[in-house]
Amino acid sequence: MLMVCILAIALNSSGQNRFMLEGTIGKSPIVMLLEIDKGSAFVTYYYKKYPHDIELEGDQSADGVINVKKGSYDFKGEMDTVYESLQIHELANKTGWEGTWKERKGSVLPIKLTGLKTENYLQTKNASFHFVNDSTSFDGKFHLQWNHETGSTIKSFKILTGYTDSILRKINSVIKEKQIEQVNNFFSCAGRKNNIGDFEYTISNVFLSETLISIHANAFWLCGIGHPNSGDMSFTIDAIRGTEIKELDDLFNFKEGKLKYSPDSLFDDDRGRCIVNVLTKLYPREMAKPTDPSQYCNYSKPSYWNYPVWHFTTKGLYIGPTFNHGAASCEGPDFPIIPYSLLPQYLIKEKQISLPK
Repeated sequence: MLMVCILAIALNSSGQNRFMLEGTIGKSPIVMLLEIDKGSAFVTYYYKKYPHDIELEGDQSADGVINVKKGSYDFKGEMDTVYESLQIHELANKTGWEGTWKERKGSVLPIKLTGLKTENYLQTKNASFHFVNDSTSFDGKFHLQWNHETGSTIKSFKILTGYTDSILRKINSVIKEKQIEQVNNFFSCAGRKNNIGDFEYTISNVFLSETLISIHANAFWLCGIGHPNSGDMSFTIDAIRGTEIKELDDLFNFKEGKLKYSPDSLFDDDRGRCIVNVLTKLYPREMAKPTDPSQYCNYSKPSYWNYPVWHFTTKGLYIGPTFNHGAASCEGPDFPIIPYSLLPQYLIKEKQISLPK
């Protein structure tokens, strides 16, 4: 039974209203975020049983009725197929909302909604995730408990031993936050015809040391009408402080000689030129510009290194290039590792990070 004693929370900002609602479509419990901006209306909702995001858009009529729908578009950008639509309005006594839901085949179900005390949609959805422990593994003194989220099957782990309890709590909080982020990516990935999209997340390597933790991970996704995509999802944690190191520039400055290093001036390829210079000295053959026209993986081009992917390994710092979608196969080469013995000269001393030996 719906409770009608909680008022919907509306945030007025620049003509925009934002409502966090919960209730039912037919007999199925849902949570909904409704946003109204100058006559336009946007709805994102999920079923509590399986929290995939469903997004609809439309408008609010002069009499306050919300009309939104989800569908596919033709080459002119016009919606040619409607998969589902919602029509709701706020009750006169401001205790909730009601209306109807209609799907493509013509089925119509009633909607009844009341307000939530929170305005944080993601936080509400995160509370519905359920994690189950799987196997355990050991890496020296470090003991890992692996787990997965049941709805998405997204896997990650918790570190049980190897650091002090206070640091472990911080480290595991960062790791769990990253896992929840990927679970949300899974549930936000819609397919081409209103079906569930394809989102996969894989942790391929975990590097653990006294001072640094580096998780090498990748994701693959096919959402909506776009092309398949993949990306590096690696992240690194300062094991002394238990905090994430978010940027490579927070650790290293790869300037050598007269080369500039101005990360804020990436149109000039400053960072890329410095990284190319360092890697060319280590790997001259791999970094040389291809002479064969059929070989389009040109690792000597600085712009491919302006936004590098990176993580630590047993051998040193892996630093990889990023290419556009058409040359994505060039990403992830094995060779670009800067050994630990060479890293101290580039380390930003003020950061007080201790590198593995």
